[in-house]
Amino acid sequence: IYRVIVRDRFTFNGEVKLVVLQSQTTGCPMYEDESVKGEWGNTKPFHQIVKEMMPEAESQTLDDYLGKNKTRDSLIISNLGINFVLVTDSDLPDDKFDRFWSKFYKKFPDSSGIIFFSKVGFNGRHDQAFVYAGRNCGDLCGEGEYVLLKKLNGKWVIQQERGLWVS
Repeated sequence: IYRVIVRDRFTFNGEVKLVVLQSQTTGCPMYEDESVKGEWGNTKPFHQIVKEMMPEAESQTLDDYLGKNKTRDSLIISNLGINFVLVTDSDLPDDKFDRFWSKFYKKFPDSSGIIFFSKVGFNGRHDQAFVYAGRNCGDLCGEGEYVLLKKLNGKWVIQQERGLWVS
Protein backbone atom coordinates (compact mmCIF):
# COMPACT_ATOMS: atom_id res chain seq x y z
CA ILE A 1 0.00 0.00 0.00
CA TYR A 2 2.77 2.43 0.90
CA ARG A 3 4.56 1.53 -2.32
CA VAL A 4 1.48 2.40 -4.42
CA ILE A 5 1.12 5.77 -2.70
CA VAL A 6 4.83 6.62 -2.93
CA ARG A 7 4.91 5.75 -6.63
CA ASP A 8 1.70 7.60 -7.49
CA ARG A 9 2.06 10.64 -5.22
CA PHE A 10 5.68 11.27 -4.22
CA THR A 11 8.15 10.34 -6.98
CA PHE A 12 7.02 12.98 -9.47
CA ASN A 13 7.39 10.91 -12.65
CA GLY A 14 10.76 9.54 -11.67
CA GLU A 15 12.36 12.88 -10.79
CA VAL A 16 12.83 11.83 -7.15
CA LYS A 17 15.67 9.36 -6.61
CA LEU A 18 15.45 9.03 -2.80
CA VAL A 19 12.37 8.80 -0.59
CA VAL A 20 12.90 10.11 2.94
CA LEU A 21 10.33 8.63 5.31
CA GLN A 22 9.48 9.69 8.83
CA SER A 23 10.25 6.59 10.91
CA GLN A 24 7.20 7.00 13.17
CA THR A 25 3.60 6.69 12.00
CA THR A 26 1.31 9.67 12.39
CA GLY A 27 -2.34 10.46 11.94
CA CYS A 28 -4.04 13.78 11.26
CA PRO A 29 -4.96 15.22 14.69
CA MET A 30 -7.14 18.00 13.30
CA TYR A 31 -9.62 15.32 12.16
CA GLU A 32 -8.88 12.39 14.47
CA ASP A 33 -7.91 13.67 17.92
CA GLU A 34 -10.98 14.69 19.91
CA SER A 35 -8.85 16.81 22.28
CA VAL A 36 -7.61 19.14 19.49
CA LYS A 37 -9.92 18.89 16.50
CA GLY A 38 -12.29 21.54 17.92
CA GLU A 39 -9.43 24.04 17.80
CA TRP A 40 -9.44 23.50 14.03
CA GLY A 41 -13.18 24.06 13.77
CA ASN A 42 -13.98 20.38 13.26
CA THR A 43 -16.98 19.44 15.36
CA LYS A 44 -18.27 16.51 13.29
CA PRO A 45 -17.32 12.94 14.18
CA PHE A 46 -14.41 11.44 12.20
CA HIS A 47 -16.62 8.90 10.39
CA GLN A 48 -18.99 11.63 9.23
CA ILE A 49 -16.14 13.84 7.98
CA VAL A 50 -14.57 11.01 5.99
CA LYS A 51 -17.89 9.65 4.65
CA GLU A 52 -18.72 13.13 3.31
CA MET A 53 -15.37 13.22 1.51
CA MET A 54 -15.23 9.54 0.55
CA PRO A 55 -18.65 7.87 0.54
CA GLU A 56 -17.10 4.54 -0.50
CA ALA A 57 -15.11 4.30 2.76
CA GLU A 58 -16.57 1.51 4.88
CA SER A 59 -17.17 2.08 8.59
CA GLN A 60 -15.22 -1.09 9.36
CA THR A 61 -12.19 0.28 7.48
CA LEU A 62 -12.39 3.59 9.36
CA ASP A 63 -12.83 1.84 12.73
CA ASP A 64 -9.71 -0.25 12.06
CA TYR A 65 -7.79 2.86 11.01
CA LEU A 66 -8.71 4.76 14.18
CA GLY A 67 -7.94 1.77 16.39
CA LYS A 68 -4.52 1.24 14.88
CA ASN A 69 -3.57 4.93 14.99
CA LYS A 70 -4.27 5.68 18.64
CA THR A 71 -0.52 5.56 19.20
CA ARG A 72 2.51 6.30 17.08
CA ASP A 73 4.70 3.34 16.23
CA SER A 74 7.64 2.52 14.03
CA LEU A 75 6.74 2.60 10.36
CA ILE A 76 7.00 -0.94 9.03
CA ILE A 77 8.01 -0.80 5.39
CA SER A 78 10.02 -2.87 2.95
CA ASN A 79 10.55 -2.70 -0.79
CA LEU A 80 9.22 0.58 -2.19
CA GLY A 81 10.69 0.08 -5.65
CA ILE A 82 12.89 3.15 -5.07
CA ASN A 83 15.76 3.99 -2.73
CA PHE A 84 14.45 5.06 0.66
CA VAL A 85 15.65 5.93 4.13
CA LEU A 86 13.77 6.03 7.42
CA VAL A 87 14.64 9.07 9.52
CA THR A 88 14.16 10.03 13.14
CA ASP A 89 14.37 13.55 14.52
CA SER A 90 18.03 12.93 15.38
CA ASP A 91 18.77 12.24 11.69
CA LEU A 92 17.45 15.66 10.69
CA PRO A 93 19.18 19.03 10.92
CA ASP A 94 18.90 20.55 14.38
CA ASP A 95 18.43 24.03 12.93
CA LYS A 96 14.65 24.26 13.36
CA PHE A 97 14.07 27.57 11.61
CA ASP A 98 16.69 29.45 9.66
CA ARG A 99 18.37 26.84 7.54
CA PHE A 100 16.61 23.55 8.27
CA TRP A 101 15.50 22.90 4.69
CA SER A 102 18.74 23.95 3.02
CA LYS A 103 20.59 21.61 5.38
CA PHE A 104 18.01 18.88 4.81
CA TYR A 105 18.35 19.00 1.01
CA LYS A 106 22.13 19.10 1.31
CA LYS A 107 21.96 15.86 3.30
CA PHE A 108 19.21 14.29 1.11
CA PRO A 109 19.72 15.98 -2.28
CA ASP A 110 17.64 13.65 -4.42
CA SER A 111 14.54 13.69 -2.21
CA SER A 112 11.30 15.61 -2.29
CA GLY A 113 11.13 16.26 1.44
CA ILE A 114 10.00 14.13 4.36
CA ILE A 115 7.12 11.77 3.62
CA PHE A 116 4.94 10.51 6.44
CA PHE A 117 2.28 7.83 6.81
CA SER A 118 -0.22 6.55 9.31
CA LYS A 119 -0.79 2.88 9.92
CA VAL A 120 -3.21 1.35 7.41
CA GLY A 121 -6.79 0.53 8.30
CA PHE A 122 -8.54 -2.37 6.52
CA ASN A 123 -12.05 -3.71 6.20
CA GLY A 124 -12.81 -7.31 7.22
CA ARG A 125 -12.44 -8.64 3.66
CA HIS A 126 -9.06 -6.93 3.40
CA ASP A 127 -10.01 -5.45 0.03
CA GLN A 128 -10.28 -1.83 1.17
CA ALA A 129 -7.57 0.22 2.89
CA PHE A 130 -7.45 3.72 4.36
CA VAL A 131 -4.31 5.71 5.21
CA TYR A 132 -3.15 9.24 5.99
CA ALA A 133 -0.15 10.33 3.90
CA GLY A 134 1.72 13.52 3.22
CA ARG A 135 5.00 15.32 3.05
CA ASN A 136 6.84 18.33 4.38
CA CYS A 137 9.15 19.87 1.82
CA GLY A 138 9.95 23.44 2.85
CA ASP A 139 8.81 26.44 4.84
CA LEU A 140 5.66 26.85 2.76
CA CYS A 141 5.71 23.47 1.08
CA GLY A 142 3.72 20.51 2.30
CA GLU A 143 0.51 18.55 2.05
CA GLY A 144 -1.52 15.93 3.84
CA GLU A 145 -4.32 13.72 2.57
CA TYR A 146 -6.47 10.71 3.24
CA VAL A 147 -6.13 7.92 0.69
CA LEU A 148 -8.69 5.18 0.10
CA LEU A 149 -7.43 2.12 -1.74
CA LYS A 150 -9.16 -0.91 -3.21
CA LYS A 151 -7.74 -4.31 -4.07
CA LEU A 152 -8.50 -5.17 -7.70
CA ASN A 153 -7.27 -8.41 -9.28
CA GLY A 154 -4.90 -8.91 -6.35
CA LYS A 155 -3.32 -5.43 -6.58
CA TRP A 156 -3.89 -2.31 -4.52
CA VAL A 157 -5.03 0.76 -6.46
CA ILE A 158 -5.89 4.23 -5.24
CA GLN A 159 -9.64 4.66 -5.32
CA GLN A 160 -9.84 8.20 -3.91
CA GLU A 161 -7.62 10.89 -2.42
CA ARG A 162 -8.81 13.87 -0.42
CA GLY A 163 -6.47 16.68 0.49
CA LEU A 164 -6.75 17.84 4.10
CA TRP A 165 -4.19 20.63 4.22
CA VAL A 166 -1.59 22.31 2.04
CA SER A 167 1.18 24.75 2.80
